[in-house]
This record gives sequence, C-alpha cells and structure tokens, in this order.
Amino acid sequence: MPKQTMRFEDGSTLTWTSKESVKYTESGYVADVWVDMDAGFFSRKKIVKVESLRSWTQAPPGIESLEIPESKRMDILEKIRRYYAGRPMEFE
Repeated sequence: MPKQTMRFEDGSTLTWTSKESVKYTESGYVADVWVDMDAGFFSRKKIVKVESLRSWTQAPPGIESLEIPESKRMDILEKIRRYYAGRPMEFE
C-alpha cells in the first residue's frame, strides 16, 4: 500500500481513507475519489472512477459552486497517478 498521506509541492494532499477511496484536499476544498481494485487475486491494478471527481465534497465558506473544473480534475488525476506510482492504473 502506498503511503497513507502524500503532500504535493502546491500544498495539496492525497490521503488513503479506505481500500476503495482516497481524499484529495487543497486550500479548503475536499474531494473523495473512488479507487477500485481490478478483479484477480494477483492484480495490483487500480481503477479510478473519474465520475467521483465531478464535484467537491466540501468547499471553503462562501463558495457556491461545487463543480470541479476539468483542468483541476486532470491535475488531481495526475496526483493520483503519482500516489500509486508503480501500479498499473485505469481511469473510467
């Protein structure tokens, strides 16, 4: 299993919260990302459910829109790739 929490150069973090999810935090924003495991006893492949990145779970006070912009989704997915470095990944 990767480290429990990984901090990135921009101050954001990814934290493993369960065998099926990681929590992304950045400047008061929080997104819970569903990460499934591929079927098969010896498979190490992670399947990231991109749909779980449509909206923030939590946002700073005063922010009305919870929609995650496409550019931020791509940034988060790249950080997830770094978090699970060395493991095969699929995004669906």
